[in-house]
Amino acid sequence: MEKAILRMTIECVKGDVASQADVFAIVKAANAELIISSGVAGALYKAGGSMSREGM
Repeated sequence: MEKAILRMTIECVKGDVASQADVFAIVKAANAELIISSGVAGALYKAGGSMSREGM
């Protein structure tokens, strides 16, 4: 599903967020301590390894 808002297009895709080939970056909200534990952050870290923390 795609939705155009102002000058942006937002696309909703069902699947594994860590394996999307056409994604340049994923931004995930973090807790105050920036601790990666489980859920989406844990899955992204598992898929990206140490690269997933670059830029922090």
